[in-house]
Amino acid sequence: MTNSVLRLCRIAFSLSFNRWLHIGNLVLELLSNLMVHFICLTYACQTTLQLCMVEMVVLLPNSPR
Repeated sequence: MTNSVLRLCRIAFSLSFNRWLHIGNLVLELLSNLMVHFICLTYACQTTLQLCMVEMVVLLPNSPR
């Protein structure tokens, strides 16, 4: 009797532990995806800003007045 209860508890614990582990992995994956998107957005903004600066430096002085 006690043995089967212990076995059931162990199975239930391992199932819930696996479920929490799976949820934790999903959350970590989501966070890493968000970080990648954030880094890409930051890089894109930085590149766009650099292009705008180059355009201002190169084109504005040469523009006809």
